[in-house]
Amino acid sequence: MGKLNLFNFYSSGLKESTEAPPQYHEFALMVLIGAMCGRRVYVKIGGLPLYPNFYCVLVGESGLTRKSTTMRYVRHYFNKFLEDKVQVKWTPNVSSLEGLLAYMQRDSDGETSFIHAPDEFASLLKIGQRKGTKNIISGLAELYVCPPDYGLQVKKREESIEVSKPFLSILAATTMQWLEDNLKETDIPGGFANRFIFVYGERDRIISRPREPSNSFERVLEQQLTKIWNFIQTNASQGLELNFSEEAGKMYDNFYYETFSKLDNLGNDYQIEALKRLVPDHVLKIATVLAVSEGKTQIDERVLEQAIEYARKIFEWNLKIFGEYGKDVYTRVTDKIIKVLKKKGPMTRRKLQSLIRIRDAGKYFNRALNDLVNDETVEINIEENNKKVVKLKAETLPELIILTKKPKNTGFKPWPNSTLLGKVYKLSQNGETKYFKITEAFFKERDGNKTDYYVLGERINTDITEYIWGPIERIVLLEECQTGVM
Repeated sequence: MGKLNLFNFYSSGLKESTEAPPQYHEFALMVLIGAMCGRRVYVKIGGLPLYPNFYCVLVGESGLTRKSTTMRYVRHYFNKFLEDKVQVKWTPNVSSLEGLLAYMQRDSDGETSFIHAPDEFASLLKIGQRKGTKNIISGLAELYVCPPDYGLQVKKREESIEVSKPFLSILAATTMQWLEDNLKETDIPGGFANRFIFVYGERDRIISRPREPSNSFERVLEQQLTKIWNFIQTNASQGLELNFSEEAGKMYDNFYYETFSKLDNLGNDYQIEALKRLVPDHVLKIATVLAVSEGKTQIDERVLEQAIEYARKIFEWNLKIFGEYGKDVYTRVTDKIIKVLKKKGPMTRRKLQSLIRIRDAGKYFNRALNDLVNDETVEINIEENNKKVVKLKAETLPELIILTKKPKNTGFKPWPNSTLLGKVYKLSQNGETKYFKITEAFFKERDGNKTDYYVLGERINTDITEYIWGPIERIVLLEECQTGVM
């Protein structure tokens, strides 16, 4: 099937059609191809098959990251290119485990895979919180392992629903706020949440008029999906067990030992520990899909390396999403205030409070902000329009530096979606006025979280080569100018 990386190709092909981050598209496609494999392709762990079904949740801000659009696209291309070819069905929204199993029972032939794509992940959690339907949580947890058969006794009708050789994947979407409001801390170590891959994304571009995907993109996509299905039919009609190449086996062993040796360093963070325990399974499932997408009957070193890289991203997203679980609300609000100010710079008190999207934050916001002021971490100034503007105290920040060469080996990572890129700031220094256009942005990463936002600006309107380098909080204190009005 060539050297085309189908997942990068798919996300790149939709880049001008939606503002959804690329990882959303890649995992949505992974769910689909895993369902195409069904129970035909697997790896074995201790003699037991591990099938490439995924429970996947796209996590991001409401309306900004286009989670639903991502789900619509993968369903659209399934309908357009695969519906009449493959043995995959999408379940309707259901309000109980009984309803889901009843739908699956209709095609309970051991060959059909099912994708359940609820409008909102929180709807599953809410169903699980109702007295009469709370068995959906335990039911989904059991279906995740693709048991040989699954049955449910329906008490009201004194009958049972039997599904033979079930294969169920889930593709859902939610926001951080919804997770916080509906996912209990006990759901994580309890064996339900850690079965899910939580794919975190932020909007990295703004598209006012999304373009229709190109004909060439759709033509290649159809060809690749058809090749994958033909490969599955040809090589896996009687079942295909994927084994490691010798080098891939050594790589997986090292990854596995590394993963579990680091669990001891997580301290009392049992939620993150529980989420990490199924990462090796996620690696094997992802490697299975990657191998099949490349027409391979073996997991080689290249495929496993890509799968492990995905797994590292998954763990980073887990830290981003669940790193605050277990902390009291006051501490979380305090930490969030600092993070927001670091990322976005000074803002009004009202705006700041609106960005602290933590349940019950209103009860603790004033106290947390006042304590930060008393600790001299932040300061509040009254501007001419009588608005209260909150910002980090400049005294605690590194100074801006003027350089004649671009800094190298800073230890920072690129931040391509910074809103400061392209903006021009005026710096008055020693009686001289200089204008700098922000050309690059960076951040550091600690425990999977972005911190210490810095920007690099290039001096303009002069033949002198100079650059300005420093934290975003310092840059935004300068006077912003309109390009061409200088």
